[in-house]
Amino acid sequence: MTVTDDSWCDWCALEIRGVPLRVDGRVFCNGTCLSTYRAGFESPSVIELPCRPNPEAIEESARLESEGPQR
Repeated sequence: MTVTDDSWCDWCALEIRGVPLRVDGRVFCNGTCLSTYRAGFESPSVIELPCRPNPEAIEESARLESEGPQR
């Protein structure tokens, strides 16, 4: 891990001030985040990424913006 990776809690995503707790290759800011991780709960800092955009849909959208709908 880099210094940047170790600066943020892997559970709550807050900046770690002081010495991080390290478990399973992860870093935690305090015992609460660590115990919640060990209990198996879902991390509140996990972000669902949207599906990749369809290149054909992007091209069609750009065409419609410039030309207007086909008649």
